[in-house]
Amino acid sequence: MVLAIYGAGGLGKEICDTALMSSGDRYKEILFIDDNKDIHEYYGKKVYSFEKFINLFSKDECEIIIGVGEPSVRSDLFQKVNDYAYRFATIIHPTSVVSSSCTLGQGVYIGPFSFISSDTVVCDNVVIQPHVMIGHDTMVGHSSVLSTNTVLAGNCTVGDRVFIALNVSVEQKRKIGSDSIIGMASCVNKDIPSNVIAMGYPARVLKQNESKKVF
Repeated sequence: MVLAIYGAGGLGKEICDTALMSSGDRYKEILFIDDNKDIHEYYGKKVYSFEKFINLFSKDECEIIIGVGEPSVRSDLFQKVNDYAYRFATIIHPTSVVSSSCTLGQGVYIGPFSFISSDTVVCDNVVIQPHVMIGHDTMVGHSSVLSTNTVLAGNCTVGDRVFIALNVSVEQKRKIGSDSIIGMASCVNKDIPSNVIAMGYPARVLKQNESKKVF
């Protein structure tokens, strides 16, 4: 089996390292896909455009995971890969703890030392960075990114394409709407609507997320 990481950047490196540690001999080859860089090698691995990749590698021999940290771009790339009917890989670092009652979608990445509690739902294409804690009965929506040291208490809901920055705490039963960004070191103690940028202690809405971009 070949693992293709779509995105030759920092997150892609982290996924590559985790795959090497956690997957045993499942992958005979790990490579990168990137449409925006005129390079043939990255992090010691071969790099292909998506067009070249689909001409060289069949659906039966490959799994793909998105290695881009921008939620809106993650969502677009996931749909693109899905349209071509390639399978998605889910990569979990061996130091992380995931409850047996957790439901994981396709293409999820879980970094080192994270903990996902009982009856949580992590939807397709989610990134969970190191030292993230997700409480019981919480749902994390499609293509969202939870940065290092995020803490979600029980019964929280995170919408689709949400970006939660470093060191954010979210109180139990809070809801964060789709396409919103929560700034670094914020404390979310009330619901945050969709399509906004919020931050602070406690978190307050600063403005609309008109660009749908974090970086």
